[in-house]
Amino acid sequence: MAVTSGGDGGRDRRRFRVDRRACVCACVRVCVGACVCACVRGAPALLRRLFTPQRATPKVRGLVVGRYQLKTHVDFSAAHLLRGYDGPCARLHGHNYRLEVEVEATRLDEIGLAVDFSEIRSAARAHIADFDHRHLNEIPPFDQLNPTAENVAAVLFRRLAATLNSDRVRVAAVTLSESERSSVRYTEDRR
Repeated sequence: MAVTSGGDGGRDRRRFRVDRRACVCACVRVCVGACVCACVRGAPALLRRLFTPQRATPKVRGLVVGRYQLKTHVDFSAAHLLRGYDGPCARLHGHNYRLEVEVEATRLDEIGLAVDFSEIRSAARAHIADFDHRHLNEIPPFDQLNPTAENVAAVLFRRLAATLNSDRVRVAAVTLSESERSSVRYTEDRR
């Protein structure tokens, strides 16, 4: 296959011409646009770079490292009352909570996944199972710790981090919503 450029050193792919007589691939009509066949190996470096599959792990360039951020959520219902609060939330009431879990990864596994969403949801469901359809004030640690949205989010963050964190993946944040209008996001600094 003969590929030539318009004299710009191969930087502008729109100016490449393909000698169709020399190309033996079946996709000759789209050779410059989508061909990944063996004939591209003779193309200039730009074409080779365009048609080379991306590696699953991001490259480190200087101090920049690629990150993958995944989010998923689970729902649960629970009742609570806020001790020491001067207002209606001091009485027993309930919420249909939504727990959003954010996970961060810097590398992918051998099949190109940071972590399976079902694994995140499964871990989240396991930790909220103790809280679902329960009175939070009766469940440790909320029998001692006031079950504010902030405290519930922090407890769930730490439990999820203990379950999901690895050398490749870490829990970045959790967002706990008491309603569509009210939520708290909890995260911890990396150390």
